[in-house]
Amino acid sequence: MSDSPSGPSRAPSSPAWQFDHLSLTAPEGARDVQILARLLALVPGPRPAFPFPGRWHYAGSQALLHVVEVPATEPAKLSHLAFRAELPGDQVIRQLQQLEVPFEQARVPETDQLQLFFRLDCGLVIELDLPLAADASAAPLTTIDSLEEL
Repeated sequence: MSDSPSGPSRAPSSPAWQFDHLSLTAPEGARDVQILARLLALVPGPRPAFPFPGRWHYAGSQALLHVVEVPATEPAKLSHLAFRAELPGDQVIRQLQQLEVPFEQARVPETDQLQLFFRLDCGLVIELDLPLAADASAAPLTTIDSLEEL
């Protein structure tokens, strides 16, 4: 990959991964969430029917900040970063397996979106969002606790 005056160039065969969202766990009304929402001019918006409490904050049509609510006694903290691509999920799963990276897969409720979660050695959890294949059978994520165990 090389840089030009107009920006970095991408090899024709490289996938077009794009940043999708930042996810925090935070109590309702957490200052960290308020700061990010105000600085980035984000507004609350719709969220799929996950079986745990939370809210999404949007810039236009993009939900850039996902918040999973935790008890008021817990501090706000980074949950994960997410990236999106229009790649076959089975291809990305094979890559993770070849790299010997343990992962968890789930489906966003009410959508045809596959989520792959894995933890980097530095501790950061990454979510990869991909189209869900018609024959795939990923279940929705039922709790965020399983991400802590990756």
